[in-house]
Parts: sequence; structure tokens; C-alpha cells
Amino acid sequence: SGPQPSILQDSAESRLWPPTDPMPPQRRARLLAAVAAVIVPAVAWVIARADPFWCGLRSIPLGTFWRTPGFTLGQVPDLSGKVAVVTGANTGLGFEVARQLALANATVYLACRDGPKCAGATSAIMAEVRNRGALGSALSFTLDLSDLRQVAGAADSLDKELPVLDILVNNAGVPMQFPIALTPDGVEATFQVNYLGHFLLTTRLLPALLRAQAPRVVHLTSGAHRGAPAEGVPLTLEAINDARGIGPYARYGMAKLASLAFGRELGLRHPRLASSSVHPGVVATDLLRLDNFQAMLGKTIGSIAFRAARLRNALFAFSVQEAALTVLYCATSPELSPTSTAPRGARDARIFVPVAAPVQARHAKASDAEFAKQLWSFSQGLIETALKTADSEASAAKA
Repeated sequence: SGPQPSILQDSAESRLWPPTDPMPPQRRARLLAAVAAVIVPAVAWVIARADPFWCGLRSIPLGTFWRTPGFTLGQVPDLSGKVAVVTGANTGLGFEVARQLALANATVYLACRDGPKCAGATSAIMAEVRNRGALGSALSFTLDLSDLRQVAGAADSLDKELPVLDILVNNAGVPMQFPIALTPDGVEATFQVNYLGHFLLTTRLLPALLRAQAPRVVHLTSGAHRGAPAEGVPLTLEAINDARGIGPYARYGMAKLASLAFGRELGLRHPRLASSSVHPGVVATDLLRLDNFQAMLGKTIGSIAFRAARLRNALFAFSVQEAALTVLYCATSPELSPTSTAPRGARDARIFVPVAAPVQARHAKASDAEFAKQLWSFSQGLIETALKTADSEASAAKA
């Protein structure tokens, strides 16, 4: 006979065998029901708030691959003799739009904050233009949307240089900023770079645009306009700069809603000008920044969220080539010429989404005519004050 098991061994085995269910079935069912009662409404709330089907799921390739595209590169007309300005054109979507306009024989001005990068992008476009035997050209100039005085000077110089301006693409922008940062003009950076700087640029270039036979302005907005506060844009500088009153996503959405409202009002004030707003969809560009995620969520969680966002881009984002098509449609298609009978997106608060499909904006203020007028007046006043302050400071520095 072999060794007898000890009392301790026998006791341990008796506790493990036969196996017992630590939770009775009825208790498990009640627990699962309680968890579901919390999770299902929470998921439903998130889906309803995100409203992922607001544009028929056209924000991602999954919602467009089975649809006939509303525009292709082959439909870009010959742009010989046309002059275009594209902001933020040294990289990403702006670079692709500028590249395609130049390949269609337009003269394209790349407007960028970083001079050397802008010069490099211009050289790359010109090399391709020559290699493909196109007749377009690319030039560059510095445009820092975070400095209103510099924007005004650049716009005035360009207006004097150009006999006409046919196409203006307001593409440049910054992602959600966290923590809140103010520009040298004392305005929250997301609002100024994404909206206010473009408002100043566009209004200063209006004389050159209106000298063109069929001028166009394209405003890059976003589905994030849905996240703007209910009042749209609080029309005081103190409220715009309030770090506690508006969260990062709502602040970004507010700037995009302002661009949308401005685009609509611009088209109404100048019927001869085709003013269109574009949501290019989720685009795989370099706007995702690790430091922003870490500032909002902490180093560890922010790093995980950043990687998740990059994975989302890899799986569900348009390439810049695909995303550029809707912008090029609004910038060049005869369907949207001022003499066309086709629907004008900016006039009824619609946004063009991939590919070249108009959808209704999803914010009450997007179609609020009085709000758009108030926003225009507020923006003019804000810019006037900022420019006077900057001029005074510059004069004092010279004294």
C-alpha cells in the first residue's frame, strides 16, 4: 500500500471536488440584468449623442464604397488662367487639394505658417507639374492664422498682387486644444485659427474674389459642429476664452459651426460668389497629436487613446486623395457655379460630405440667419479691437 494522504491534503481535495457553482443561476441572472440595465442605456445615449448616421455614414469609407461617387478627378475641369489660394497647404488635405489644382493648370498659392515647409511643398508640386506636362504653377506665402495682424498684412499684399482670385480654400486648422491656449491676440486658439483668422483672410480678399468672373470660397468645417453649445457661439470674448465654461470638443465644434455659419452668410451677402462648406469625413492626416491626448487624459490613458485614434484612422479613415474630392468638387465643378440652377449648399445650411453629397447640418444655429449676422458683426468687432491693440503695441515697441 502506498503512502496515505495527509489530513491537510484530504481536506483541500474535499473543498475542490465535487466542483460547486459559487453563484446560483438566479443570482447570476439578476446580476447580468442589472449590468445590462446600466450598459445598454449608456451605449444608446452615446450613440444618440454621437449621431453616427447624421450624414448617412458618409464620414467613413464604409458608408461610401457602395455608393456612386458624386465627383471624380476626371471631372476636374481645365483651370488654365484660374488663381487659387489654399491655406494649410504644406501637408495633408491642403497639400493634395493644391496639388490637384496645379495639375489642372491653375496658379496656386500655398498659404502656410511654416515658411520652409511651405517652400518644400511648393517645390514638390512644381516638380510633379513639370514631370506630367501640366501648365499650372505653385507659389507660397506665409500665413499665420494665430496672428491677426500678420493675416491682415498677407491678405492686403495678396489683394494688391492679384488681378483676380478665383478660388479660396480655407483648409488650415488645429485640433482640439487642451489645456486652453490663447493666441497673441488674446483669443482662444481653436476659435481663432479654425475660424476667426479665416474670416479675416476671406473678408480682406473679397475685392480680389469679386473681381473674378465666378469666384468660389470653400470652408472646411466638420461633423463636430454638432457638438457646439446650444447657443452656437457665445458672442463675448470672455465666454469664448472661458476655460471652464466650454469643453475641448464643444470648443472645436463651436469653431466649426462658426465656419459653417460664416460660409452660409457669405454666400447670401454676395450671390455672385459660390460659398460652400465641406465636411471631408474622417481623414488620415497628421492632426492627431499625442501631446493633446495626454494633456486631456493623462500620460497613460492619453497614450492608449492616441493609439486607438490612430487605429481608427487606419481602419475607418479616408485617404487625403479620397477626402480631397469633395473639396475639389466645391472648388471647381460647374454644377456649383453662381449661374447654375443646382442647389447651393451654403444657402440652406447644408454641408457637402464624401463624395460631393449635400446633407443638412445638424445644429439649429447653422440655419439661423440672425445668429449668422450677429456672428459676422461680432467677428468684425473682435478683429478690429485685436488689430488696434497689435498696432499700438508695435508702435510702442518702435518708440
